[in-house]
Amino acid sequence: MKMLRRACVRSLMKTLVASLGFVPMALTTGAGGEVQRPLAIVVIGGIISSTMLTPMVLRTLYVLLRKNASVPAGVEESLP
Repeated sequence: MKMLRRACVRSLMKTLVASLGFVPMALTTGAGGEVQRPLAIVVIGGIISSTMLTPMVLRTLYVLLRKNASVPAGVEESLP
């Protein structure tokens, strides 16, 4: 449980740092701001949404693949 919490904190910190790095670009009003602002907003949204969706997608894939996996006879008792 402690390792899972540590992995989640690391993942969230990476997302936060990457997103905060694009904030100045998203708030720019100078020359080129009309091109940089939409790009930065899309990148920030993509980083955040991918971080939130990845655990759900991986869990779903694991469950689906686990159901379809063939287990040799005698091994079923040792599986969790």
